[in-house]
Amino acid sequence: MIKYIKCNGGITSNGDQNYINASYRLPVSGLNTFVEASFIYSNQQLGSNLTALNAKGDSNIATLRVSHY
Repeated sequence: MIKYIKCNGGITSNGDQNYINASYRLPVSGLNTFVEASFIYSNQQLGSNLTALNAKGDSNIATLRVSHY
């Protein structure tokens, strides 16, 4: 049974910057133990007067953790 699903959606500040964060939390016992998996993706590119630098990047972060409350 899935008790908690969260998607923080995405944030776009302009056409060249994006951020997406999604996470899932699942109970693994009746004793308040949970497994949570999350993934974050972002990409960015400098604009305005910094465009000439052609600086840009992507990031991907994946997390898996076990929690007990």
